[in-house]
Amino acid sequence: MTHVDEGLLQGMDEQTGDLILQLQLQDLDVYFSSSKGKAREGEVSDESLAFQMQVQELQRISSLRTDKRMARSIATAEDLARRDRSIASQLNNGVQPPNTEYQEETNVYAFEDELIDQLEFLYVSGPNDLGGGNINRFEAESSQGASRTKDLSSINRRCEACREEVKFYDVAQVPCSHEYCRSCLQDLFEMSMTDESLFPPRCCRQQIPVRSVRVFLKLDIVQSYEKKKIEFETPNRTYCHSSTCSTFINTSYIKGEIATCPVCSLTTCTTCKAEAHKGDCPNDAPLQQVLQTARENGWQRCYSCWRVIELEHGCVGVVPNSATFVESGGRLAPATSGMSIVFLLVRIKFLIGSLNRWQVTTYYKAYNLQ
Repeated sequence: MTHVDEGLLQGMDEQTGDLILQLQLQDLDVYFSSSKGKAREGEVSDESLAFQMQVQELQRISSLRTDKRMARSIATAEDLARRDRSIASQLNNGVQPPNTEYQEETNVYAFEDELIDQLEFLYVSGPNDLGGGNINRFEAESSQGASRTKDLSSINRRCEACREEVKFYDVAQVPCSHEYCRSCLQDLFEMSMTDESLFPPRCCRQQIPVRSVRVFLKLDIVQSYEKKKIEFETPNRTYCHSSTCSTFINTSYIKGEIATCPVCSLTTCTTCKAEAHKGDCPNDAPLQQVLQTARENGWQRCYSCWRVIELEHGCVGVVPNSATFVESGGRLAPATSGMSIVFLLVRIKFLIGSLNRWQVTTYYKAYNLQ
């Protein structure tokens, strides 16, 4: 039976490689089925042992190929999600994103095979076993596998930042193909979290995805980076107004225009960024412009829900006891008879002063203008 080597499958398309593995495993199943009962109980022939080791190797290769496909799928999904968040953020800020179709970033996967080798040395065999020939029992039996192990264990790489030579399994390759040792990579991520101009971490103006170098970073750095990423990508950020706290307040802690600090529990106005206050924020310029327009047109607001109201129908001769309450259950509000009001597309919460016109109490409707 022809031995299938992992290197042989690398030059084939996935479907052909999977078919070869499947046929090899089927042939081995036929062998074991036909050889049952031929050997003495408790004895295993050299031939049978060799085939058992080959089954283990084929299963290992199959599992590795499955893991690679899964990693590629996750990376693609993450990249799409990142692009979607970027487009949503641009739209939220009133910026029209460019009308371009998504193109897969092939350079993200250029070092995929080497990363698998690095993980194998770090978490399967360990650096102390390099060159020892125990990385894989079946591979140790073949001259090709032993040669591969020896070659990988002798590879050194030069860090782009400190220019020191380190073992290949201790460097991370970034999308531009430059390589960083663990210490320099961690420094790069830590600096990006303290200086927003350096965020996200980049090399040759290309962003370094944290998912591709996560294994080379400490857990606390990854967690801090994920939190900082949310902060830096949030438009119109709100921080606790207390000078002794100044904690970033996530949108999950914001209700309406009031942000509650998750650390000290103080509340902050999301408009003026000062201590939370009742009523409309005087520093909300767009709101003040709308209020001025409302005054000029004699618009009123509900005393209960603070929504802008307009006269739906009625006349000067209507009597007070024919008036109808606002739909939300608020108090009766004065409305100018016969006034036609155009809907606004801005939220208004400020109670406008009394109208300088003859007023009647009549049926009216409240509108939410968010």
